[in-house]
Amino acid sequence: MKRLLSGALSTVVLMTTVALVPGFKAQAQVLGDESIVYEPRTEAFEVAYLAYQGYLKEEGIESYAVLVQDYRQNEVEAEDVVRAAVQANYLSSDALDSEEYLDAVDWQLRLLERSSHRD
Repeated sequence: MKRLLSGALSTVVLMTTVALVPGFKAQAQVLGDESIVYEPRTEAFEVAYLAYQGYLKEEGIESYAVLVQDYRQNEVEAEDVVRAAVQANYLSSDALDSEEYLDAVDWQLRLLERSSHRD
């Protein structure tokens, strides 16, 4: 049981680390006349944490406590964070059309805000 938990935890940590590397962006390859777009799926929690850690600062999203404060004061919404992630090539623009995805990012931002109350 310990080995199973240890292995699962290691996998989660590895996946999170790989996903949050700044160079982890959508890429396109051109093969002859066709373009093949390889876009890794970026989960909602990853987008929220990219914003929190400052990877979306160039797109106008503040980081850490300022992000949480802006969210709390309704100055930043999930759609703003997703739009910034699209501009930074972490997501395709299809994410902006997904109410489910926007709700998931909003939930993650809410969790960040709630966890800041504990500090």
